[in-house]
Amino acid sequence: MPRHENRQNKSSLNNNTPWKRLLVMSLRNRIAFYYTVATAFLIALVFTITYLIVESVVYKQFDEKIKTEISEILSKAHITTKDFRGFSSFQELDNNDSIDTEFVQVVNMTGEVVKKSSTLSWCALAFNPNQTGSTYFNNSFAGSVVRQAQIPLVNRNGETEGYLIVAVPLKNAIIVLT
Repeated sequence: MPRHENRQNKSSLNNNTPWKRLLVMSLRNRIAFYYTVATAFLIALVFTITYLIVESVVYKQFDEKIKTEISEILSKAHITTKDFRGFSSFQELDNNDSIDTEFVQVVNMTGEVVKKSSTLSWCALAFNPNQTGSTYFNNSFAGSVVRQAQIPLVNRNGETEGYLIVAVPLKNAIIVLT
């Protein structure tokens, strides 16, 4: 091989592009580089999986708490979600047995507040008229984040007459999740 071709090959390898520099690295440096990339990928994967599991568990706990509150409210009113007999069934929406604050509101089909707990005072929870079934979602309320449920109140004919909306503050759970 002539000398000028050999110089030309060396100069093309010293082109300072990242991929060409990677090819020029020694075997030891390439192994270290690949090991670092693989470790970073595995750490990111483990972190993502852990975050998703924690998020799922936290939201399940809040959803269970909301379900419990809904069943208490409906049992006090002597109704079920499939046998709604009018808004007069809801006498008092405050739960004095609970340590945590729950926000409870009953709305008609147009979203007009029919009854609400005293913890809401002048505020109202968000109502989404496009939701047909039971839904759970996060919402901002009075400067804090709450986990909210919107449950349809259906009469014996299968017609939705209104919605029961219950929310609990996420408090310290948001600190864990952010």
